[in-house]
Amino acid sequence: MATPDGEPAQITIEQRVEWHDTDASGHHHHASILRMAEVAEAELLERLGLSEELYGSFPRVHVSANFQEPLHFRARVDVHIEVAEVRRTSITFAFVVGLEGRKVADGRVVAVRLESDGQPGPWTERQRELLLESGDLTAR
Repeated sequence: MATPDGEPAQITIEQRVEWHDTDASGHHHHASILRMAEVAEAELLERLGLSEELYGSFPRVHVSANFQEPLHFRARVDVHIEVAEVRRTSITFAFVVGLEGRKVADGRVVAVRLESDGQPGPWTERQRELLLESGDLTAR
């Protein structure tokens, strides 16, 4: 899946703000943005063929988000996520949630790859190559 220019894996998917994503203020609950990023991350890893080998041993160790404007029920948003960094045992994903061409939220998620004994373990060469060189998987 390596691309000629070797860009990190990334994907943009469309999602809709559902009723359960909103709170008493009438706009999105802050955690809904993280769920949207998680859905995009899962799709990215699925398209890379890594979801089965990572989920269940891939805990989040840091999450941050910035909010620029609220989202309302039934809004259709684009959620872009990309591999920002792969270290020895961890990965950082950067995400952006957009509405009608405007950035409404962005953030980062750091996860750690665990071995079967529950201890952090290094990425395999195949995993590292897929994560760092697969490019844009949106249309695939």
